[in-house]
This record gives sequence, C-alpha cells and structure tokens, in this order.
Amino acid sequence: MKIASLAVIAAAFATSALLLVPSPVSASEEADAAENGSSIRGSAGRRTQQDQQDQQQQQQEQERELQDAVAGIDFGGASGLFSSSIGIASDAAAKKLIKAKNKDDVIPGQYIVTFNTRDLSKKGYLPASASFSASGGGEGKTTAYAALQGVSLRTLDFLADQLVTWATQTEGGKGKRFGNALKIIGGFAAQLTEQQALALASLDSVSSIEEDGIVTASGTVNGGDVPWGLDRIDQLEGGLDQLDGTYDIDEDFKEGAGVRAYIIDTGIRASHSEFFDDESGESRVVGQRNFITAENGEDCNGHGTHVAGTVGGKIYGVAKKVKLIGVKVLGCSGSGSNVGVVNGIEWAVSDCNGRKCVINMSLGGGASDTTDEAVDNADAAGIVVVVAAGNSNRDAAGYSPARAAGAVTVGSTTSSDTRSSFSNYGTTVDIFAPGSGIKSAWYENDNQVNTISGTS
Repeated sequence: MKIASLAVIAAAFATSALLLVPSPVSASEEADAAENGSSIRGSAGRRTQQDQQDQQQQQQEQERELQDAVAGIDFGGASGLFSSSIGIASDAAAKKLIKAKNKDDVIPGQYIVTFNTRDLSKKGYLPASASFSASGGGEGKTTAYAALQGVSLRTLDFLADQLVTWATQTEGGKGKRFGNALKIIGGFAAQLTEQQALALASLDSVSSIEEDGIVTASGTVNGGDVPWGLDRIDQLEGGLDQLDGTYDIDEDFKEGAGVRAYIIDTGIRASHSEFFDDESGESRVVGQRNFITAENGEDCNGHGTHVAGTVGGKIYGVAKKVKLIGVKVLGCSGSGSNVGVVNGIEWAVSDCNGRKCVINMSLGGGASDTTDEAVDNADAAGIVVVVAAGNSNRDAAGYSPARAAGAVTVGSTTSSDTRSSFSNYGTTVDIFAPGSGIKSAWYENDNQVNTISGTS
C-alpha cells in the first residue's frame, strides 16, 4: 500500500483547491436550469453582461472565502477530514463497504459514497444544520434531504473531490467523482478501485460506501391484447365477469389535473397522440431530463412511454389530465444504474419544488441502501413515490426500490384477480393492481400501442 504524506496532501489541497471546485451556481440558476431541463453551463451563454459581472464578483468572493477556509483546515490531523478511528484493514471498515449479494448486479469500479455529516459538521466542514445521521434510523432518513438544503453543491463537490483525491494518493491508481454530489442521500458517486473504496470506508467522515448496481425496467413479459385494467380499478371487488366495459372515476379525482407525474424510466415519446390534450392541442409531457449521457433523451426502448401512457394517457391512462415529466435513467436496453436512479430522484424532488407531485419508478434491482434512502427522503419531502414490486416471483424485500419504507410498492394481478405468476410478493408490497396484459402507448410512432405485462 502506498502511503502519501498527509502533510503534503494537505498542502497540495490548500494550493490547488480552487482548481478542484466547479464554477459557483446560484440557487435561482439551478432552479431555472432544472425547470428548462437544461444544463447550467448551457444557460450561461444567455446571461446579460451585468449578470456575468455579478456572477464573476460572486465567484471571486466565494473563492476568497474558500481559500480562507482551506488555509485553516487540518485535512490530515487527528481531527481532520481524513482522520480514522478504525483503520483500513479493520473489520469495521469492511462492514462500511456494502457489497451486492448478487455479483451479476454489480457495476465494476463504481461506488456510491455517503458522507457522515454529523462528523463533518462537528469538525466544521459543514454547518451544524446539516448534522444528521444517515444510519440513525427513521429520523435521520427522513431529514437528510431537508438538512442539506442550506449547503451548496459547490461545498459538497469540494469535499467529495478531497476524499477521492486522498484515496487515489493513499492507495494508488486512478479514481474520480462523477456527477455532482447528491443531496438526496448526502453523498456522491465515484469510480474507484476496491482498495480505494475500502480506504474511504475507514474514514470517520464517511458513513458508508456501496457498490453501484444494475437497475432494469419492470415490464418485459409479452401478454394478451386485453385492455381490462382501467375497468378493474374503478371498483373494489370483482373479476373479469363483473367488469362493465367502462372506467368510472370519482369526480373529486379530477383525472389528475394540477398534478405532475415524474416517470423515472426510459424516457417518454412526447409526440405520441396519447399525450395530447384535445382542448389545448398541446402535449401533456411538459418536460424531460436525461441521465443516460451516452444516449439522447428520447425513449428508444418503449417501456417509459408505455408506463407514461398507463399513468396519464388520454385513452389508456388512469389520470388523463396529469402533467407528465420524463426522467431517463434507463437506456435503450432497459437497464441503468442505482447512481442514475438516485440522480433522477434528486432532480425530480428539486423540480417539483413544493407542487403536487408523484414519482413513478417501474424499475428495480438488487437491494440498495442508497436507493432506498433517496426514496425515503423524496417521501419526506412530500412526494408520493410509487414503485414496482418486481417481476422475479420472489419476496420484494430483496429488491430496491421495492423494499423502501417510503415507497408505495405495487404488485401485479391478472384479470381473474389472482397474483400474476411473475409478480414479487411479501410484506413490503402495499397493494396489487392490474399488470397482466396491459395495453398502452409505444415508442416507434405517434399512434403505436403495445400490450405487455409486469409490475410496472
């Protein structure tokens, strides 16, 4: 193991810290960019000259503050950012490194790191208001997102970069943070070697590190062309023989008017006829956000469009006036990562901004503490989070986000009111709903429909 001088590392950070920190972004700029589905950098070119001057002045002030703060930081001391009370080779460090039960689900070299914000607040790296325990039970999990609202992404990114740089200099090899820090979990994603991850796990400033895992869409089984689901959910009891061929909804429901539904999936074909409002002539898909950087934001799989049609299509949808927002975290293959899902949840919570919102995630993977925590914090922020139980015919308690306490977890039934053979089950499933042979919008043209089955 290569041990670098902590004094040298601290000095290096003190002189190069400003190079590690992204350009400052104000809260209003973040909100504008989120609303428009654009990047912060993309919106910079449209600022007025005065805006640019104001931003430059603000950046200089923040850089001076940061330099003053860095100059007084004891990065490597007994009470510093890199202090450790357990040691890299200890069982305690190994316990903080959470490994997937199924190795086939792992994305090699990709980890999700959670800050120990209580330790960081105590040492002055974060304000006292950010002190919560991500592992401290219900209270910690429901206050994590709220506690970090007063902390800038600049600060969290800075801390993440210091930790990753320390790990690479301590253990050798390459490593890097990717994407911004994630307030929804109080942490960040990074590409690391296993030894680097273990080194970070040994630090008092790190609460846990989890291997990133594969997440897939929960609706890939072909079914019959029987559009019976809407007819079934407007009554409490009854099988196929009791359906009357209509979808009668309570007048108080208002067909979802005034609600925003975030479909965290493969994207949505916004131009599909299912999503156009007959009165306004405009699409009810009012925004999209893409977290699959290797692809454009369009749905190239179909699952997200099908789910959006089931949620809010004018023929096949439950809530026919809801506003739909596509959040692409799964690619053309129908798969993605826990990091992508957490990013999608965080963006949706921020974009919702206190309005009436729901999040739908018809996807799943192996058990993930960080994904569950993101769901729990979205729920704590006042957003209803509905997730698929999964299509493995197993106990949903072994899958995320199905097992998250803050989620409404939905299993699948057939038209005869029996559990679908593929549907997951167990005490974490909150409700069952029609899932076998569901007809909805599809992605290849603006009028195409398809019938598939799943807990989606």
